[in-house]
Amino acid sequence: MLGGRDDAAFLTSWNSELPKFVGPDPVLHGAYGARLRRWFGIDQLVSAYDALHHNKSTRQVVLQIWSAHDDLPVDQGKPRSGDVPCNICASLKVRGGRLHWLQVMRSNDLLRGLPYNFVQFTTLQEVMAGWLGVEVGEYTHVADSLHVYNSDLEVVVDAKREDGTDNSDSLAVPKDEFDSILPTMIEAITAYADPRVHATELHRLNRTVSVPESYRNLLSVVAAESARRRHWPDDAQSLIGCCTNPTLVLLWRKWNDRFEKLIAEK
Repeated sequence: MLGGRDDAAFLTSWNSELPKFVGPDPVLHGAYGARLRRWFGIDQLVSAYDALHHNKSTRQVVLQIWSAHDDLPVDQGKPRSGDVPCNICASLKVRGGRLHWLQVMRSNDLLRGLPYNFVQFTTLQEVMAGWLGVEVGEYTHVADSLHVYNSDLEVVVDAKREDGTDNSDSLAVPKDEFDSILPTMIEAITAYADPRVHATELHRLNRTVSVPESYRNLLSVVAAESARRRHWPDDAQSLIGCCTNPTLVLLWRKWNDRFEKLIAEK
C-alpha cells in the first residue's frame, strides 16, 4: 500500500490464494496503494500530510479509495471487477497532538478482511503520525456490511481470546527518513520472495539491510516466512530469532505452529 503498487504478482508470491478472491488479472483493479498514491492523479498521503502539517485543525482531510467512475456496477448490477474496493474512504484529524483515523467500509468480512484491515490502516495511521510529529490517536472502524460466510462460521464461533504481548515497536518516523526506508523495505521483501533466493542470501539480507529496528523486525518476520515456505525450518527459526519484537515473534510462531499441525494431521 505504501509503495503504491497494484501488481498482483507481488502479493500472490506471498498469498497463492489471492486470485480466488480478486480474480486472475495481473493488475489489481482495487489495490488500495495505487488508489491512495496515484489513482486520482495525486498522492493522497503526501497531500494529507501537507494539509495537516500546515493546518492541524483542518476537517477537510479525506482519503478517497472508492471511485464512482471505476467501481459502480454496470450492466444491470454486474460488478466491474473481481476486485472492487471494500474500503471506501478515511477521515484524518489531529486533535490534542494526536492523529485520529476514521476508516469507512462498504463491506467487511469478519474473518478474512477485518483483522487485516486493522493492520493495514493503523499502520498508515502510525506512519502518518510520524510524518506529522504527533502521537497516534484513536482508530475508528465503520463497516456498513459486516458479515461472515457460512464456511467460516465455525471458526469464528469457536475463536477464543488469547493473551498477547506488548508491541514495543513504533513505525513513526519523520517523512524524510521514511522516504529512504520505504524503497529499502520493498527491495528486501521482493528479494525474499524471489524463487531463486538461497538461505544464505536470506540471512545476509536480514543482517545487512539498513533500516530502524522496528522496520528490521518486520523484515525478520518476512524472511522467516520465506524460509518456512521453502521448507527450511532451521533457517526460519533462526531468522525469526533475529526479531526483537515479542508480539511479532508470537504471531509468527503461532502461524508456523498452525502449519506444522496441519502437516502432522496429514
